[in-house]
Amino acid sequence: MNRLIPVAAGLALALGVGFSVASHAAGAANSTVSPEKQSILDEQQALMSSGSGKAKPSMEAGLKETQILASAQPETKLQAGVFEIHAGPFPRGTFDVSNAWRGPSPAGDGSWLFVYAGGPRQDPSQDKAVSGGLRIFRAATPDDEFVDVGEFDTPDAVGDLTLTGGDGKLLTVVDSSGHKFTFDLASDRYV
Repeated sequence: MNRLIPVAAGLALALGVGFSVASHAAGAANSTVSPEKQSILDEQQALMSSGSGKAKPSMEAGLKETQILASAQPETKLQAGVFEIHAGPFPRGTFDVSNAWRGPSPAGDGSWLFVYAGGPRQDPSQDKAVSGGLRIFRAATPDDEFVDVGEFDTPDAVGDLTLTGGDGKLLTVVDSSGHKFTFDLASDRYV
């Protein structure tokens, strides 16, 4: 009789596991799936069984699509005019920038000018504050390296200069007391 207990327990365990698996499978088969989801599942199953599903896109096809999309993007062009910026292509302690102007050079050579208005700053040779001014840089194209055109101080300015407008030939600047100055970009001087 002692031998029957382990056999009976094993049989009961096997029957219980089998019953559990069978009832789980039956429950899964009877679960409700929305008609939309079932339609998608049926479509996927049909594609998989027929072998006529779409092939995975290749790396080459993906790169070509990316190139097509990139070439379709509009080219961004640098806009001419006054813009807010408080730093320039020079050490900050040498010239404090109020704002700047950029635009095609009046020379008509395709180069661009970048004009930074600001001041006052310390004159290292005289160890005293000087009037505000403009710092001008030229670049063959907007993406090229800057070439320093020069510094142009306003002898009568009080404090910082701020650019208020420009047409590509003349720039208008004001100092901190409201005095207006006009700078000629073609001759690099105040007029």
